[in-house]
Amino acid sequence: MGNQGTAAVRAALREINDLRRQQQWPEAVAAFERLLSQWPEAETESTPGLRADVCLKSAGLFRQLGHYDACIGRLLEACRAGLEVPRLHEFLLSLQTEDQIQQARTCYEEQSNRWRDQGCSLAFPPFDELPFTVLPLRSGENTYLVFDREHGLIEGTPEWLVPTGENVFSDYLVQTAWNLPRVAELAESAAKHRRRIYLLADDWPRFCSFLQLPQKPVFWTTVQAFADQAELSDYLIRTGSYLPRRILAENNAVAATLGTRLQQLHEQRLRRDGRNGRNVLLTIAIPTWNRGHRALPGVRQCLETDFDEEVEFLISDNASDKYTEEYGQIAAMTDARVTYHRNPENRQFIGNIMTVMRLAQGKFTMLVSDEDTVQVKHLGSLLAQLKGEERRTALLRTSLPSLHYGESRHSRGHCAVVSGILQNNYLTGAVYNTAMFAESGVESYILNHLDNAACFFYAHMVVDIFMAQHGDIAFTSLTSCNMGQNEEDVSKENLAAYQTAASRIDQHQGYVEVFADVIRKYHLPPDTGAGMLLMLLQKTNALLMLNISLDPQCVYWRDYFDYLMKLYRLIEDDNLPLYRKLFDREFPPEFHDLIREFFLTCMQRIDWQKKDANNPATAPAVFTGDNK
Repeated sequence: MGNQGTAAVRAALREINDLRRQQQWPEAVAAFERLLSQWPEAETESTPGLRADVCLKSAGLFRQLGHYDACIGRLLEACRAGLEVPRLHEFLLSLQTEDQIQQARTCYEEQSNRWRDQGCSLAFPPFDELPFTVLPLRSGENTYLVFDREHGLIEGTPEWLVPTGENVFSDYLVQTAWNLPRVAELAESAAKHRRRIYLLADDWPRFCSFLQLPQKPVFWTTVQAFADQAELSDYLIRTGSYLPRRILAENNAVAATLGTRLQQLHEQRLRRDGRNGRNVLLTIAIPTWNRGHRALPGVRQCLETDFDEEVEFLISDNASDKYTEEYGQIAAMTDARVTYHRNPENRQFIGNIMTVMRLAQGKFTMLVSDEDTVQVKHLGSLLAQLKGEERRTALLRTSLPSLHYGESRHSRGHCAVVSGILQNNYLTGAVYNTAMFAESGVESYILNHLDNAACFFYAHMVVDIFMAQHGDIAFTSLTSCNMGQNEEDVSKENLAAYQTAASRIDQHQGYVEVFADVIRKYHLPPDTGAGMLLMLLQKTNALLMLNISLDPQCVYWRDYFDYLMKLYRLIEDDNLPLYRKLFDREFPPEFHDLIREFFLTCMQRIDWQKKDANNPATAPAVFTGDNK
């Protein structure tokens, strides 16, 4: 810009000053706009900072008129045009009222104290020594400008790398120089997934400067700051908190260093002397007897997971006398996640189930048959579903390759009972709330009712009924385990004791007794008992139809027909005591209709009058029910 251009600028400024003295504000604003829009392309060394000076004067006019955001916008132009830092800070002080400065001071001190109260060991600089001045804009929420007292305007913020250690369960480990706004933004997203943020801020005074602005409550419940890696490591070791495997850092070298340190902590936690063990989320419990050759590879597969303090692998050997070498190998494992227990005597299936539930250290316990294996790749997703559910979920039923559930949740009490129990007989994949199990008293109940066929053969199903009174029952499409090959030859000649038709009928009667006791203990309404009984009728029918399909000689057909007739009469007769225990008043009419419809459906399945019971060729189609 030559002398002529400089003179023109100064003449324009005199004109603007005249307009301002005459209080012709729109004309003055328009004159500034014309001057800046028609500015010459270059300035000479003799006129440095002239455009910055004009922008600052224009910002002052906007401030005078109360156009706050326009003032800030023009101040930005002045900074970009080379405004000196002292003049910038002088203008910033004039821009803020005493009340605004005091409000920022109060906000900073209150939030600093809040972080101290939460255990933050870092020193917070005095308000007047904060290196950043943070000015909120009025044009929208979370919009602001940052001015460094030493360097002037801060434009843009450091970018994070793509997070390493992608994991649907794990918390975040964040390293940043001073980027609190990005941390606050991440906190909102992390909280939705019940994740925490472990923070390492390299430039703590600049990071703290943003506490002049009020942070949302989720920030304080999600973010925990540490002075350095040593303090973070000490905290993780002392508390047994889960390792934050999702790393966000501002350069590759830092991310690699943090990853190496976390791996060292993980390896330390796998040693017996390095495990905390007080914060286990999930115990994977494997009750086993005489199948060490099946249990051993299953345990080894579990150990492929990268989780450590989150999990426990509990193996309860029910005094096996076969495959003892394999059980010995499990007992000798040095991995701290493995807990091996051997019962001094055989406590039968029911006793071993109660043993693992009692010994489990996890907030939740997933039962796994020794012939099945855990799908380790899905373990993180399972942990994510369980995180934060200790006070709500009593039972989570996971899917299996041969048994797929949709996503559903049934509230404790009536809804959980009529929709969540008796869904399948299989042990594997049932995840119980360990504390609610102890609270329910179901272990004592089962051990005192071993003459009840339902308690004796299907203790875990009885547990479901009690658990439904203490929390929600949920189902998930997540497949937790692979099902192993059943070593038993399931045929009519080789049925286990619990698989015979006679036992199924005994189990049915046993469940009714359990229902009656649960209704009495928890004061459940009659419609809850009706719903339970309908589910039981369907279950018993499915299991008995399976017996028929395994019986080509039709030996059980007559027994099954007699059972159905007896059951129908039993329900219709108000004087018989067993079913009457379920209710404190008459059956509702709609319940009679449902039972009658169900009975007729069963009869149609057998088609007794049209088929010859002695002719296998006339047998009904195989019923695809639960065969466990």
